[in-house]
Amino acid sequence: MIESNTFLKSKLARRTLLLFVLSALTPMVVLFLVTTQRVNVLYQHQQTQELSRTAKTFGLLIYERIELLRRESLIVLAELKKSTDVAATISLGAVRRPEFSEIIAFSVVDSTVNQSTPSWVSQYKAAYDNAHQEIGNKGMLLVDGSTTAIWLIFRMGDSGDGRLLAFRVSTQYLWQGLAEFDLAKEFKIYDKNNQLLFNSYVDNGLGQNSILPKSSASWLLVFTGFSSDSAWRVEVLSQEGRSFVEQAEFQTLVTLITLLAILLAFFISVNVIRRSLQPIEALRKGIDDIDANQFNSPVIIKSGDEFELLGDTFNKMSAKIGRHIQAINSLSAVDQLILNRLKIEDIVDVVVNEGAQLLQAKAIYFLVANNSSEEYLVFSSQGKNNNITLDRTLLDAIHRPLEFNHASTLSLNAELAALWAAEAVLYTSVMWHDQRAKAVLIAEFDHQPEDDLCGIANSFVDHITVALSNADWEERLFKQAHYDVLTGLPNRYLFNEQLSHGIDQAKKSGQKLGVFFVDIDGFKGVNDTYGHDAGDQLLGIMASRLTAQIDSGVVYRLGGDEFVIIYNCGSYDKSKVVEETGLVAESIRVAAVKPIILDNKRLTCSISIGIAAYPDDSEAAEELLRFSDKAMYQAKSEGRNCYRYYSEVYNRSSLEREEIIAEFHRALECDEFELFFQPKVDLSTALMDGCEALIRWNHPERGLVSPDKFIPLAETHGLISDIGRWVIHSAAKQQVEWIDSGINIGRVAINVSVSQLMSENFYSDVINILQEVNCGGEALEFEITETAYSEDLTKFTDAVVALKKIGIVFSVDDYGTGYSSLSLLLNLPVEKIKIDKSFIDLIETDRVSYTIVDSTIKLAKEMGLLVVAEGVEHQGQLSLLIDSHCDSIQGYLFSRPLPAKQFETFFEKTFFVR
Repeated sequence: MIESNTFLKSKLARRTLLLFVLSALTPMVVLFLVTTQRVNVLYQHQQTQELSRTAKTFGLLIYERIELLRRESLIVLAELKKSTDVAATISLGAVRRPEFSEIIAFSVVDSTVNQSTPSWVSQYKAAYDNAHQEIGNKGMLLVDGSTTAIWLIFRMGDSGDGRLLAFRVSTQYLWQGLAEFDLAKEFKIYDKNNQLLFNSYVDNGLGQNSILPKSSASWLLVFTGFSSDSAWRVEVLSQEGRSFVEQAEFQTLVTLITLLAILLAFFISVNVIRRSLQPIEALRKGIDDIDANQFNSPVIIKSGDEFELLGDTFNKMSAKIGRHIQAINSLSAVDQLILNRLKIEDIVDVVVNEGAQLLQAKAIYFLVANNSSEEYLVFSSQGKNNNITLDRTLLDAIHRPLEFNHASTLSLNAELAALWAAEAVLYTSVMWHDQRAKAVLIAEFDHQPEDDLCGIANSFVDHITVALSNADWEERLFKQAHYDVLTGLPNRYLFNEQLSHGIDQAKKSGQKLGVFFVDIDGFKGVNDTYGHDAGDQLLGIMASRLTAQIDSGVVYRLGGDEFVIIYNCGSYDKSKVVEETGLVAESIRVAAVKPIILDNKRLTCSISIGIAAYPDDSEAAEELLRFSDKAMYQAKSEGRNCYRYYSEVYNRSSLEREEIIAEFHRALECDEFELFFQPKVDLSTALMDGCEALIRWNHPERGLVSPDKFIPLAETHGLISDIGRWVIHSAAKQQVEWIDSGINIGRVAINVSVSQLMSENFYSDVINILQEVNCGGEALEFEITETAYSEDLTKFTDAVVALKKIGIVFSVDDYGTGYSSLSLLLNLPVEKIKIDKSFIDLIETDRVSYTIVDSTIKLAKEMGLLVVAEGVEHQGQLSLLIDSHCDSIQGYLFSRPLPAKQFETFFEKTFFVR
């Protein structure tokens, strides 16, 4: 800063201050006085207009609430006219509409009614005599003169029998929140008899007229929905205290602005003085910055004289000193990397960030050799990384020592085309390990660099070379210690470390782990017959096959022909763990037995797998490994080429699953599957409206097996397509038999799985089946779950549109249990939705469930969709669904699923649901 004594001794400073007094202070004072007087006049006029607008806005808010009450009243009146129980309807209307504190029916002709004669009857009669016809059509808005209660009164009939339906408006609803409309003003509402209905100050606890008003405005609120005599007056009063405060605030603001302008002029004058003394002060500050090791703050002097030339020379000297000090710091950072033995990725990060700043480059490109000698990973200080290929000729041309060249002299690949516009580039190869070009450093400049940067860059490259060589050596040592040389898989040491870590993580998250012990069957025979080289090839092939089958785990080689897998099972129960690990074990078993070519000879090898689970079998890492090894030997003892669990419970579950899968094929061949049919009922006709075909398995030993026991297994093991084709074929064939026999039950609905619908052959399979049994598409309905179109909406839509062209209709099954919404259904070619049983079960006891079901039905009908409620088991559920205008229902209330012959007998009966 400029010293105060220097500033005061300056003639320029004294002259500028004098000009400030003459040219700035006097006009600002005059402007302040004129502005204050004029604004006071405008303020009074604006306040009057603002009060009028506020009164109208407040009145319209009251009008909207009264109009809403009138519409609600007319709804109750309409329901009352349709009802045979007046008292119950009035009571239900009062419960549903808390905006009315009382609803009464009254006759002004018959005085023997149960209610006491309301105090407003005389007022109503007088108004009725004056406007008979108008009141009869519109109703009346009436304020009880004795209680100030507000009533909406309507005639209950078109005849003049004097029967009235009166609604007493809840003042809590009508005036709710109005007291907070504008706390700076007082709002009053009067009826046509000038009776005060509302005062915002009273509601706020301030007391009426606690501050005398300065001005006021009013607006007449006419309720057009009632008789012409229904009108209130809205009055708004502005408090004198508030008006005074606002004027005072304005005057204060003008005063502050005037003072601010004066101060601004003062500071401008001071700035002019300081600029006159700036060159010497700037040079002094530059010297202080160098002393504090700050070299990025150049001295800026734009005086156009010798001081400006002196400043430029000073900046060049400062920048050169700064570059050398920064180079020392950056090279120290690289040296620190060498001492810390960080990874190559960490070194690259330092190079691209520190290098750009060190060399003052626009961008740094660091090319690190990949697997081959010509493939390089490109890292940039601009954050854009990619891969390029550098041929041997180009690598030989990039040499040391470093030198600056124009970009046109560097024939790099097209991927680095951004360099062509550069003013200059600096490039070199970084050599280490058998003199192979492991990296290339390229610096891009948008200006001609300083000459001393070449020496700095050479030192930088030397340090990078040492750091990369050291990191490469450390990485080699780590791989030798933790990875198998033959297969490249993690070894026993890394397995023990990561299994313990995995157990700790699983314990925190509540998940389960599976440890697979894999051993190649007959591996010793391969070594003895084909030699150890062939055995090594077999180990490499098996390692690749195991790795390819694992997407949620890691494969390790313990030694010899033994492999182990750590698999993340998630937080499943035992049955799910058996299912998931069984699928993994089966997939790697199938992959392992594929033929292998060794020494031009075709060889088939199998594997035996043992599985132990955390925490069901053990929570200790060493025990899990030992138990999985024991289970593997059990698999070998039972014939090899299979997998077994350490836990007998898991083994039983696994064997049961394998047995069921084998039985699927037999069941299809031996015609053990059977279709049952459950009727749907049309609530508008009370007659059957189609049925749903449900598969059952007549197992020769287990008896009748429901689909929830075998369909999930069929989907998991890819058998659902075969079962699905059987269901469609059987249902279509049965439908044709019924039609030929004169039995018309409507459409037969068939459940279609996601995998079926998304299959490329599904459409052709359906066409072939319908042609084979001579069945038309209009006889069938396909039910799909929300999961189908949430996975791939486009593919789903294409499949449905194609099948709709042959007459098949689609419905969404189990609606509400997935992730879709009714709005999504607008874009889908479906005709029906089936509300899931979980919602229907609760509609009698849970208000929320009933509201969801009722709203879903209403919205679906608005979109032109039919609604089917499934799982209806009680008469109460049926009654509520009828009230909600549901189209069809399905459930045990009418019939359980029946075999075809029993269903035919059931169809011949006539039944009604009302």
